[in-house]
Amino acid sequence: YTRTCFELVAESGEIGSQNAILGGGRYDGMLETLGGKSTPAIGFAMGLERILLAMPEQEAPEAPLVYIAPLGSEPTLQALPLAQNLRVAGLSVELDGRGNSMKSMLRRANSMGARWALILGESEVNQGLIQVKDLQEHAEEKIQLETIEAYLKEQLAVTTTQRVASAQNDSEKVDT
Repeated sequence: YTRTCFELVAESGEIGSQNAILGGGRYDGMLETLGGKSTPAIGFAMGLERILLAMPEQEAPEAPLVYIAPLGSEPTLQALPLAQNLRVAGLSVELDGRGNSMKSMLRRANSMGARWALILGESEVNQGLIQVKDLQEHAEEKIQLETIEAYLKEQLAVTTTQRVASAQNDSEKVDT
């Protein structure tokens, strides 16, 4: 190194006594030493594993309630504000923007544990509709796009009421 040298160290995590995660500095004479012309240079190196070890533990993200699967460019443009509005309304939303097939997107929605998949294709956009697949009940229906937020909140309230009733019934069975 010439003149400037630096090192970034972690003060927490599971790194141990050797806590440097990044280091570097100036190498003004290095290129000339290797046969090149005199050129000022800098360099650094970091350890990805060390950075990961230094990071605090994080909770696993919550499964989204709603998975939006747009099929095409116009549906994707419609899906962006839809996702934002549902998030503002307090729903956990995952918007698929990868442009994969519907089958692939539905597999992903299932693997993420989503409750509903909202499918928005060109024909749905033209008709002002959205296809709602209830991934737990294995049911589907088309509803007006403008009513989706109220529909999902209503379905969520019904599900919550059913869970409470089921829990009360279970506790009554235990008491008797």
